[in-house]
Amino acid sequence: MVYRILLVGCGNVGSRHLQALLKIPFPVNIDIIEPNISSKKLGLSRLEEISYNKKTKIISWHNCYTSKILHSDLVIVATLSKNRANLLIKLIKNGHKRILAEKILCQSKNEYEKIIKICKTKQAKIWVNTNPRCFNSYIKLKKLLIKNKPINLTLYSNPKLGLGTNIIHYLDLFSWMNDDYDVTLDGALLNKLLPNKRGKDFVEFSGTVTGHLKNNAIFVMSFLEQYSNNALVKLSNNLDEFCIDETNQTMLHIKNYNSKLNKFSFEHTSTLTTSFTIDILKNDSCTLPTLLESFTPHLEIFQIFNKHINKITKKRVKLCPIT
Repeated sequence: MVYRILLVGCGNVGSRHLQALLKIPFPVNIDIIEPNISSKKLGLSRLEEISYNKKTKIISWHNCYTSKILHSDLVIVATLSKNRANLLIKLIKNGHKRILAEKILCQSKNEYEKIIKICKTKQAKIWVNTNPRCFNSYIKLKKLLIKNKPINLTLYSNPKLGLGTNIIHYLDLFSWMNDDYDVTLDGALLNKLLPNKRGKDFVEFSGTVTGHLKNNAIFVMSFLEQYSNNALVKLSNNLDEFCIDETNQTMLHIKNYNSKLNKFSFEHTSTLTTSFTIDILKNDSCTLPTLLESFTPHLEIFQIFNKHINKITKKRVKLCPIT
């Protein structure tokens, strides 16, 4: 059997998904929709970075969605969040029923609810690509920490890393660690708005976001100019504390006033998506969060960021301008 995969968007992230697809150990036909010339050039250049079997991996490029690609076994959507809800709904209406979508999934509660509704109607499934929970290092930490909940998560970094861009990754990690997605966020400590490298339709944030779960687990994400550009994550319960430098891939385990330095493995889309794709094609499931699991974390993010933009600009925001 030859599976057919549709990749929508082949820019920086999409081209990494493409590299992952070429590592799948069985034949696949890959349709790529990418109208942007520079993004297509990037995708082609990243094809040259790896070796793959051109006889079992057939790649077709398209400038737009056409009737030639009405069927797929899996769609990977790697576009920006703006208008992604309409794209997802269009894909599902046209018969595509298994989708791996980039975060943030969409830009409002209304859009998210429309996506949930069409998925129920058409019996479609969407997984959201918030993948830190799938790193082997975090999987091992959960097995150790889960024995004694609640599990707190704190992240420190410089605003250059992108608070708005990255919050959904770590909020999902926090929720997954505690097996509870009913999170509550507070954005009272957010401060100035920043330009977003992805264009004028989006903004970035600086400051601190706090949150909690019903088991009293605490979430803190603080992006301030005085902090390092590295992503520094702390996971802790009342027995163990792990201080992780994701950038330098090190992890300090502190317990009973003793410490031990270990290696932390940061994993990339160009590898992770290979296993996600195989699992979805073979088992109709994968380790990423489902559409419903990611619902409340998304809504909380929309709420705090829109409220803060309204406070700063005095303009009411309907679509949360992050991607």
